[in-house]
Amino acid sequence: MGGNRELAERFIASLEARDWDAWAGLLHPAVVYEIPQSRERIRGRDRYLRFNQEYPGDWHLRPKVTIADERHGVVWFEWLLDGRTDDAMAFFEFADGLITQVTDFWPEPYEPPPGREHLVERWLPSPRSGSRRSHRVGFADGSGARCP
Repeated sequence: MGGNRELAERFIASLEARDWDAWAGLLHPAVVYEIPQSRERIRGRDRYLRFNQEYPGDWHLRPKVTIADERHGVVWFEWLLDGRTDDAMAFFEFADGLITQVTDFWPEPYEPPPGREHLVERWLPSPRSGSRRSHRVGFADGSGARCP
């Protein structure tokens, strides 16, 4: 079962390294790539490769969680572009040891609606990366706590 998990991990690692030959070797020639937020679809390994090679900016990826089984997988990763860090998710479909479909979700952070402050706690991004992996947690009321 580690085969497809390793495939998803190598996908992110080779993309981060801009190792285009290794990255393209993980993809089925007829791979389909979709981005639901922008309603974009790319068909085929060559077009998907070119899309990533031509993507603007100095972007970087850092995987947080990878889960995969015989047919599906997901990687939750942190991405950095032009000083901004956010989370994203890539969902995969696998067949015959290759990635046949990738669906990326690039959620934008947003302020929660009012009325649930009594139920939730808010955390502040760490100054280094903008991620939640901070040892200092700040709350909306201005208080904070140290976490192990």
